[in-house]
Amino acid sequence: MSIVRNLTLAALLVAGVAAPAQAVVFATYSTANPVTNFRWTNSGNSNAVTRTTNAVFFSSPSGSTAAAVPIRFSFGAGTGLSSFVNNVTANLTITGSVARGIAATGSVDQPGAVGSFSFVSTTAISVSGGNLRPTTYAIGSNLLSVSFGGANLVGTTGQTTGTFSAATASGDTVTFSSDFLDFTDAGAASFATSLIAMVPTLGVAQNGALRTFRGRLSGNFETAVAPTATAEVPEPQSWVLLIAGFGLVGAAMRRRAAVAA
Repeated sequence: MSIVRNLTLAALLVAGVAAPAQAVVFATYSTANPVTNFRWTNSGNSNAVTRTTNAVFFSSPSGSTAAAVPIRFSFGAGTGLSSFVNNVTANLTITGSVARGIAATGSVDQPGAVGSFSFVSTTAISVSGGNLRPTTYAIGSNLLSVSFGGANLVGTTGQTTGTFSAATASGDTVTFSSDFLDFTDAGAASFATSLIAMVPTLGVAQNGALRTFRGRLSGNFETAVAPTATAEVPEPQSWVLLIAGFGLVGAAMRRRAAVAA
């Protein structure tokens, strides 16, 4: 499938037609219950001018304990998996930090967040039909893992909502992996999440980091091109190209052997 996609993009360029620039939302998630699932901790003396420790953030079902939280997870139509992974229950784990030297602005904008998301299935998920070979993913399969750096948490002082996002197009790092999807040819990556129901309201502490708060996180993940389902059967054109490729490799090896003789 990746070979066919590359040839298609090349054909568009040869024809002088730009490839689509619109990002593809390939996965979304939301809270399984209307409760807070995210905690940001200043991790220092918020009344001190100088911060001596990193700020940290993590998934939390209650209080200040870091742990996985149940969420609802879906794959987008472009992946070919939306019929099988649609509003399914999964466990979300978030971990991350902001180095003590990276200050937040009072507007509010906290840059420099580094961390990860992990979405793990809580039930076995079977896919089949169409161009998918019958495949069953066991409980505990990796629906999606995300590593990121340079993410920003943005909002307004005194408000209970904000956004948390990162994009490779902006110079941030966003890397995806999944048991269900292949991101080899997916291109630019990003995520955009919303925070609501923050308690207390959003603000910057005297030591230059966001004040400690809890909130409810949900959002989506995007790539320039929809990732390919790992259960997808290559199209006939792909088989032809693969066979032709193997033939060329074989011919090159025979020529090399003849020259060596």
